[in-house]
Amino acid sequence: MHRCFTQAQDAVAAETAELCGADILIDGGGGDNVFFASRTVSILADCLATGGLDKRFWNAARALGDLVQTGTWALAWRAVHRAWLRSRAPRQPAAVAFLSDAAKAIIADTVAHPWFLPPQGVLPGRASHVALLAPAQNLVEAINAQALYRAISPLVSQPVVEACLRVPSWHWLAPGQDRATVRRAFAPDLPEEIIARRSKGTPTGFAATIFDRQRQAIYDMLLGGRLVEFGLIDEAKLAHALSTPGPVRDLRFVRIMELVDAEAWAAAQIHGPQPSSTVRRLLECGPNA
Repeated sequence: MHRCFTQAQDAVAAETAELCGADILIDGGGGDNVFFASRTVSILADCLATGGLDKRFWNAARALGDLVQTGTWALAWRAVHRAWLRSRAPRQPAAVAFLSDAAKAIIADTVAHPWFLPPQGVLPGRASHVALLAPAQNLVEAINAQALYRAISPLVSQPVVEACLRVPSWHWLAPGQDRATVRRAFAPDLPEEIIARRSKGTPTGFAATIFDRQRQAIYDMLLGGRLVEFGLIDEAKLAHALSTPGPVRDLRFVRIMELVDAEAWAAAQIHGPQPSSTVRRLLECGPNA
């Protein structure tokens, strides 16, 4: 299953490939995940766990504080808590904002992704890095049978991933920079304005535009779709969110667009299976059945 904006993205890529006479598309998908573009205090926890309050720790704390606009001492206290006072497993709350109680009950009974359950002795930052790789798997596993050109995402290939997981987490931070290790690696080959940039365009803005312009179509699609038929969506909450006027003000729309992707897939399975016996039981008896 692909996200909705990829159709437009694939169309532009295919047009460019045709003009260039290319037969394969190579993209940078998954780079932020593989290069640990996460501004998390677990990086500082790694420093504490391996060397205490040493120079590495304070350099990393100042770099992280600059990126997240938080004082160094505040980050130090959070790092102490992260290193020694809680589980080293990353917290990955399920995206259940617009799901029904029945759907939430189903999710509550599922086993966490194994990459979110680090083995004994794994550092918090390394565990967070591995967890960040899980969503990038869609680039490797998703197959677009209708694509005109084969697409390859080399940054999520096994050799690159394994090389990046060997990098100590604090090496990904530098003053004013995340993904610092890869910035240094490619500094001789890229313009300074690329190496030093702090922001970039993302598909999120494009998806927000789709949401804004197609709000009514999304309303009709979701509230009259198969996910509602299966009892998986909190209809009242979703209807309220879609009926709120004005441009998007937070990232809740991302959850809604994920439901759009799921609904598009479900609608395509016209002759697919009906709701499972588990879903039926929960819908009939409630989440405590």
